[in-house]
Amino acid sequence: MENEYTCAGDIVMLRSGGPWMTVEETEDGEVHCSYFVEGHLEHATFREEALLRLYEAEAAEEPAEVGTDGPGRPGATDD
Repeated sequence: MENEYTCAGDIVMLRSGGPWMTVEETEDGEVHCSYFVEGHLEHATFREEALLRLYEAEAAEEPAEVGTDGPGRPGATDD
């Protein structure tokens, strides 16, 4: 079952911060995500309201992640 807000394949982050995560599936307002911590695959479930999608974070001009050149986007420039 898909939510209206997020769907499988979306890239999300907790509104409070943390690693980028991939949405695996959604069901009844819960979002099942996978992400890497120190090279290890982890899984967690969050309420949809607690998550921010990648393009929303870019629109809010989130600080650049380590290893990127722009607001969360590899290869972005400030020219």
